Amino acid sequence: KLSIEDVNKLLENPSDEIRASTAEKIAVSFNSHELSDSEKQLAEAIFRIMLNDTALSVRKALSENLKSNNEIPHDVVVQMAHDVDEVAIPIISYSQILSDEDLISVVKTKNENKQVAVASRSIVNEIVTEVLADEGTEKAVAVMVGNQGAKISDTTLNKVVEKFKDSDIVKNPLALRNELPLVVVEKLISMVSQDLKKHLVKSYKISNEEAEKITTNSREKVTVSAAYMATDSEVRGLIEQLSNENKLTPSIIFRSLCMGDVKFFEYSMLKLTSLPVHNVRVLIYDSGELGLKGLFDKARLPAILFPAMKAAIEVALETELDGGDKDVERFRRRVAERVLTKLDNSGIDLQDSDVEYILDKIDGLPASFLEIFK
Repeated sequence: KLSIEDVNKLLENPSDEIRASTAEKIAVSFNSHELSDSEKQLAEAIFRIMLNDTALSVRKALSENLKSNNEIPHDVVVQMAHDVDEVAIPIISYSQILSDEDLISVVKTKNENKQVAVASRSIVNEIVTEVLADEGTEKAVAVMVGNQGAKISDTTLNKVVEKFKDSDIVKNPLALRNELPLVVVEKLISMVSQDLKKHLVKSYKISNEEAEKITTNSREKVTVSAAYMATDSEVRGLIEQLSNENKLTPSIIFRSLCMGDVKFFEYSMLKLTSLPVHNVRVLIYDSGELGLKGLFDKARLPAILFPAMKAAIEVALETELDGGDKDVERFRRRVAERVLTKLDNSGIDLQDSDVEYILDKIDGLPASFLEIFK
């Protein structure tokens, strides 16, 4: 407790050092739980005065010594949390008085050091991690996903892996996180190092074949995205390269259609059928079904995939991309809906309208379903 000597020093020489030492002694006394109710009220009043002290050492002394005390008034804790980093970080990191709303307010200040402090707390609730994923810096999100005490919803984890897909400092600790949803695991497999890929495959009991398929799908998506903005000559060159590497697959051709890239489909058919370009285009744009089906068969594409590709081409021919925000995503959704309608009308139960899901399901359909699509 404060001695008469401490009081005399404050009266005679109120230097920064003396005030900081006094702040520490009052905080230690408060932590001891030996103060009477009137003494506690007096100490709290002194805290509020000292939190406005211009000397950083005084405010820092309070923060360091009160960070784990659960009886400090809420307004005192919040004021410290919004002070400069040296004062705020200990409180943000340890104080259990701060509510989720208080922590969200701290995150929204955009102060990286404070965001990291929030992300590193022993327990971080989902409502806070959701805001961290949206507004946190790369470093703060990396700390969050590496903190097993941070409760992160599947939706937020999926958002993180998409938003930071090019960030190793986020992906690496994310891959080592306990109990990831499978959709996130599958995305990470094609993004992380071989060692982390092996860890994910082993931890989530994914077969090597499935892991390779995931990697191939990811590579195809990147290729198709690049081809969408390429010139005719660049697309032809790409098709030639894919063919030479045995990567001109039915799935990559379908992916191109799902982005409205009929040009990629045309040149793929040219390569696979060796027909003149005029013949290929006449068969593709034939208003009936015979032309496209004949071309499809000559290209030796899986017959089970024909209804889905036909639906995708129909959407591509009747829809003009407007160049607006997310028009490709909207187009992909229309293709997905058209394909699903085709499958639903055939009696096949598919609930998810995601294009990747459709591709996987179509690839796995048995040959016995062929007659359904005629």
